[in-house]
This record gives sequence, structure tokens and C-alpha cells, in this order.
Amino acid sequence: MISLRVSGILAVMLFATSTASAQVTPVGPFVGTLSEGFENALVGGMTHCVEPIVFSNMGSLCSTGNQGAVVAASAASSCSILAHSGLYFTLSTSGYYTYTFAQDVAKFGGYFASHTVWSDATLKFYDVNNALIGTVTASIPANCSWNWHGWQSIGPAIRKVEVIGPSPFNGPFVLMDDMEIVISGPCEPSVITYCTAQLSSSGCTAVMSSTGTPSLGNPLGFQVTTSNLEMGRDCLMFFGTTGPNALPFSGGTLCLWTPLYRMPLSNSGGATVCSGSLSRTLADFLAHPLGGPLIQSFVQVNAQVFTYDPQSAFGRNWSGGIQFRVCP
Repeated sequence: MISLRVSGILAVMLFATSTASAQVTPVGPFVGTLSEGFENALVGGMTHCVEPIVFSNMGSLCSTGNQGAVVAASAASSCSILAHSGLYFTLSTSGYYTYTFAQDVAKFGGYFASHTVWSDATLKFYDVNNALIGTVTASIPANCSWNWHGWQSIGPAIRKVEVIGPSPFNGPFVLMDDMEIVISGPCEPSVITYCTAQLSSSGCTAVMSSTGTPSLGNPLGFQVTTSNLEMGRDCLMFFGTTGPNALPFSGGTLCLWTPLYRMPLSNSGGATVCSGSLSRTLADFLAHPLGGPLIQSFVQVNAQVFTYDPQSAFGRNWSGGIQFRVCP
């Protein structure tokens, strides 16, 4: 009986900062497959979800049923707080937050804080069938200090996490920063085209396509091609790793979220109207001095082509977008 009591006391000492149900257990700080520090998110204002989609488009973070998602540099109520690292963090100001993941997640964690009189938070973990697999309580002092909390599922993989604060307003005001997830399933190298291409002065509508599989193990084996461009025009490809966009811009549509990375200028070539093209391999993306190091396994890349078009109203033309997830 004494040994059982000692074991129980040790367990409480080891995991005093959180309690967990049987299938979801606490873990210490870890570096995940994907990280989210909210540094490239839309700052200020209240939206339904954090924009762009978090964890390199592997997940969404939304204030459930409310326009409460906020990314901020500081917050003040009963005390004042800045980001755990970098410039920004997130909180919901109306309703609790929900993470929804596109693939199976084995571990979830990050830094949590409270700037109000309310302490702690309840987190609920769900599987791909939306069945509850665990409920935990995270100890978050009401003193504007950042506290690590992380968990792993020893049962079904995690597909959704609800972060519910103790306030009487449907669970908002849990601050989060430097979040981490570990993907448990295989990488899925999906490729899609999206967004609307602009019609050029010669009536050309750029078409984006790809060949091969976006793999770090064979970066020359994956190629993005933009065809049906204006003949013989200077053009270049932009790319980013923070998600898709659909922002009206210079007579066309900006299909990438900032920051954007500009690849070398080329000529579209071609011999007839709308016969120009531009191609780039994954190796070209990786070679970019700023954007290249951001491209790791499971990271999503979005790309778009800009063509000089002197006869058009804006002097330029934008293709639609292409989106691909890079795998090992």
C-alpha cells in the first residue's frame, strides 16, 4: 500500500501541470513535424479562423461558431503579455478554439497563457470519426506567464483538438504560441491547381500543371510548368509556404499568402500566340536562399507566375496558383 501511494505521488509530481485521460498522456517539450508560431498570420481584427491556415495548411484553427480568432503582438487585462517568441501569438476572444487536422497527429503541444482572472483550460481530443479519445486539464496560471503543455495519443490518432477556457463566455481567452504537432501517418504529396488566371492582352489564359512527385529525395523529378503564356515575354515564378490566397491584385488575383519569394527572371519563349511557358523543378525551389530552407517534409508550397504584358491595362499578367505538399 505504501509503495502504491509513493508511485501515485511521483506520478502527480511528474505531471503536476496537467491531467489526462487514459488515451491522452502528457509529454515534455518537443520539436514537431510542423510548427506554428503565427508569425505570418493576418494580424489584428476578429475572424472566424486564423488566416492563413495553420501548420503549413495541415490544419485550421477556428473560434467555434464565432468571429473571435485574433493574432496579436500583446494583450492586457488583469496583466500584460507579449509573445512567447517572435512577435505574435493567438487567442480567441469569442468562443473556444478548435484545431482541425488534415492528417493523423500523434503529438500536440505548445505554450499557453492567461491574461485574465481565469486560469487553466480544458482540451478535448477527437479522432478521424469525431469520437472523443481524451479530455485533459492544462494548468495555466492567471499571471501572464507562458507554460508548456504537450500530449500524445496512445490510442487513435488525433484529428481535432478543442481548447476551452474557463471563462463564462463559451471558453475564450486561452493564449497560445509556438505550437507543435507530430504527424503520425505517411506523407501525402498532394498537388492541386486553384485560383483564377488573368486573361492576357492576346487572349492567353495561363495553365499551371506538374509532373512527378514532390519529394526531397528526388527534387529534380518534380516539375511545375506554366503554359499558354504570352509569347516571348519576361516572366518569373513566385512561391510561398504560408498558404493559398485569392486577393484581387493588379487586374488579376494574388494566389499566395505573404511572404512571397521571387525566383529568377526568364523568357517565356514560344513561336506563336499563347505558346510561351515557364518551368521550375523542386530543386529550383529548394535553391532559393530565403524560401528554400523553409521547404521541409510535410510543408505545403504554393506557386504562381507573373508575366510582363505591356499591352494590358496593368502591364502585367498573373497565372492561377498551384499547391503541392513536399514529402521525404
